[in-house]
Amino acid sequence: MINLLSSTFQKTQQHRKRDHMFVAFELFFAVIVTMGVLFLVPSFITLHFLTNDLTHARDIEERSPVKQALDGRTEMLRRIETSARDVLSHPPAIPLSEDAIADVINHIPAGVSFDAIHFAEGRLELEGTYQHRSNFLTFVANLETSAIFPHLSSPLTNVLQERDSPFRLILSL
Repeated sequence: MINLLSSTFQKTQQHRKRDHMFVAFELFFAVIVTMGVLFLVPSFITLHFLTNDLTHARDIEERSPVKQALDGRTEMLRRIETSARDVLSHPPAIPLSEDAIADVINHIPAGVSFDAIHFAEGRLELEGTYQHRSNFLTFVANLETSAIFPHLSSPLTNVLQERDSPFRLILSL
């Protein structure tokens, strides 16, 4: 096809077509953006009000006395749990009284009997009688070899009599 129009007019036509294409593209883009805004604005407004309602409900819940009481009890349970972990993580420096008494009972020879056993912090006090001094000395020697009692205190009056004498021992734990 032969074009009889002048070259300037042809260039002007091409520029107009290009300008029309830009305008159409811009219009299309504007319509898309406008439609997006129109559809998104109601969603944003709804989300805004829901967020405000949830924030208000959370504030009311945090101020309620039940929530505060639960928080206080939860904190108290955390402290108890922490204390229990600390206690359980460190072995006791003083053996339990049951272990100490069991060790004493395991070392009792014939002829030694107890009248009283007292357990105080860090020590075990034994009161009793022995039939013969050698029985008592055997008992004291057995206790001195025990790993639970590092120190044993026996007054001199415990060994003054040969037979049927009362005694008092203090065992340090």
